[in-house]
Amino acid sequence: MASQRTWLRKGSFLSQGWIAVRSNKDIKLKNIKRMKNIKLMKTRWIIVAICSLVAASATSVMGATSGNLGLSGSVPVILELSVNAAAGAITLTPSSNVSSVSIGTVVEKCNDADGYTVTLSSVNGVANVANSGVLVGQNASETLAYSLSYGGTGVSFTAGLATVTDVLAKSSADGDAKTVLITYDGTSSNLATDTYTDDLTFTIAAK
Repeated sequence: MASQRTWLRKGSFLSQGWIAVRSNKDIKLKNIKRMKNIKLMKTRWIIVAICSLVAASATSVMGATSGNLGLSGSVPVILELSVNAAAGAITLTPSSNVSSVSIGTVVEKCNDADGYTVTLSSVNGVANVANSGVLVGQNASETLAYSLSYGGTGVSFTAGLATVTDVLAKSSADGDAKTVLITYDGTSSNLATDTYTDDLTFTIAAK
């Protein structure tokens, strides 16, 4: 009987020890599961963070697919005038009767939208305060008045000066050509033998 009780005690002891061992395993299993859950949660947070970064990067790239480029430029003022003498203009004969003979062409060029003017002056007309152009010989007392047409319109001199163009618009891209014609009658003036001259000056100005 004594040996049987010992066995039981041993059996009880062993039985209790087995229960203790079993309890330790359960704790370890629970700890392992907890650690796995923590790692799983960390992994999920990392995945969420990576997805957020990818989405932000995609948004940044999409935001850079358009932009503005400003363009600006200035057009300088164009204000030009050229005078071209007609062939044979220097062979005028003051003692003859001349009607509407071409002495040259003036090309006006201006890009001012407000327009421009062209003025004309006769050196001898200004000196003689004449309402016309004046041909003068070396002897200043020998003179011959003449009239001009500019672009088909008669020129009206005042003390040797005249405005021949006055417009409120720019010229054509290639410029506007105006023919200058001269008219005079020297047949009744009995002019002395001499060389008769005058200088005409054309000036363009923007408004």
